[in-house]
Amino acid sequence: MDPNSKIDEPDSRGGRPALLRALAVLAVIAAAIMMVFTVLDVIPLEELSDWGIRAGLIVLIVAAAAVAIATLARGGR
Repeated sequence: MDPNSKIDEPDSRGGRPALLRALAVLAVIAAAIMMVFTVLDVIPLEELSDWGIRAGLIVLIVAAAAVAIATLARGGR
């Protein structure tokens, strides 16, 4: 038997990376829909700008919290 065979490798690539890719796809789709609505003047540019700043700040807060939690989790080992 070939020692480099991948018998124990799972058939699917699920887990956290798949979930993150799925969330990224949904975020891109949501951003595209928002931009289309802005181009069609369904959503005024001023509202989108205000919403975009708030969404950006939320993303920064969540990212900082995730880094802090990961750092704390590694420090405990």
